[in-house]
This record gives sequence, C-alpha cells and structure tokens, in this order.
Amino acid sequence: LLPAAAGESTSKPKKIDNWALRFPTSCEDVAKALKLMIDRALIDKQFNGTYHVSSPYGITKYGLLQLQSKLLNVATSELEERAVG
Repeated sequence: LLPAAAGESTSKPKKIDNWALRFPTSCEDVAKALKLMIDRALIDKQFNGTYHVSSPYGITKYGLLQLQSKLLNVATSELEERAVG
C-alpha cells in the first residue's frame, strides 16, 4: 500500500489475509477504560485483577487495508484477498 500511495507500482498483487479477525483499539479508548478503572479503584479498594481492553468491532487485515486505501485515495488493485490461512 505504501508504494501505491507514493505513486509506485509493483508487478504482482500482494496476497492479504481476509480471514483472521483483529480488534484494533484506539489509544483514546484505552485511556477512557483506564480512567474508568482508576475511578472505580478509588471508590472500591477491593477492585483489582487483570483486564483486557479491545474494540468490539472486528476487521481483517484485508479490510483494514481497504479502509486505509479509501482514506489515502489509493487504488486497491495491488491487493489480492487471501480467504484462508
């Protein structure tokens, strides 16, 4: 995608995973979760444990590249969907 954004072209499309879901989480979402946890810990001294914070929205690597291509106004002709691992 970077060569395409720079106006360069490769001769062969890149096969991109379109089956494994990722749940990308923004720094802003993590900060909000931490604030909620800190506020809770100040009220409840028994509040502890290990927590996992992630987005509820899943997307594949291919889907992410499709979105980035739209944002960068770059053609996706150099991307080829790989449906299985």
